Amino acid sequence: MQNCLDVLKQAILFERKGYAFYKQVAQQTTGKAVKNFFNHMANEELVHEEILSRQFKSFSEKNKFSKEDFNQYEKFHGPIDAITADLKNEIESASYEAAAISAAMHMEKNSIELYLKRSQTASDPEEIKLYKWLAEFEQGHLDDLVDIDREIREKIWYDNSFWPM
Repeated sequence: MQNCLDVLKQAILFERKGYAFYKQVAQQTTGKAVKNFFNHMANEELVHEEILSRQFKSFSEKNKFSKEDFNQYEKFHGPIDAITADLKNEIESASYEAAAISAAMHMEKNSIELYLKRSQTASDPEEIKLYKWLAEFEQGHLDDLVDIDREIREKIWYDNSFWPM
């Protein structure tokens, strides 16, 4: 079993990589809706990294997790209406952005897996609360990405008349 600091390090790196990835996609895309979506995702990953970094410091210094009011972050996690017509129209099936959606889904799944596993093995109530909250938050990201992926697939299917003969 991994110790608390190792899990925190891994979680911080997941969030940092997510932030860097989403920021890079936002910078390289030309579509405004896609840019806004990926910037939003990047900003949420940055908040997660900041929370995890505070917890790392707390655990390193006091050997326990500090209390965190996750309700203050709910405004970031609210529905972002990811599936807008503009977003769907700006992403094509074989595009860089579509590939980024697929890669992001994989990253989010890895984060969720780590957070759920740790929430089930941790003993500190604040640590359990942290990882349950993060898993739920990342599940929201994954749900948005899956919805976008599904919408892109449907759009391409209909646009290209991929109907069985």
